[in-house]
Amino acid sequence: MKILALILGVFLSYYSFAQATSSSNKIANGLTQNEIASLSADELNRIEFFANKGFTVHQNGKENESYPLLSATKKTGLASIDYSAITQTNFNPLLFNFPSRESHLFYRIDGTDMVVQIFSDGYCDMRFEQYETNAKNHKK
Repeated sequence: MKILALILGVFLSYYSFAQATSSSNKIANGLTQNEIASLSADELNRIEFFANKGFTVHQNGKENESYPLLSATKKTGLASIDYSAITQTNFNPLLFNFPSRESHLFYRIDGTDMVVQIFSDGYCDMRFEQYETNAKNHKK
């Protein structure tokens, strides 16, 4: 029953957060089945929101040595990542171990002049609450 609820939650959330790279793919690629199964529906929704809206990827114009490399945060045991192919629509933050964030974090994307900005926990929470409020208001 728990698996059915999880599958239903992922399925419904897919339509809520549909983007070029689907939420369900980001979650399946970034979390283990045990991690997914242990999440409540609210936690899963928040993770999906972070996977799609918790960051921005932008061109920096030059390689900025003051930011750490994104590869330094990659989860162990994952297949290699083609960092040069990362874009705003296909970046999956769930493939990386980012620390808890009181402020936004910046990482250089290896071998590129691109930077990924990971939004703070507080900012992500605020944006998620706004998203949920807007979704509820549109249902009325």
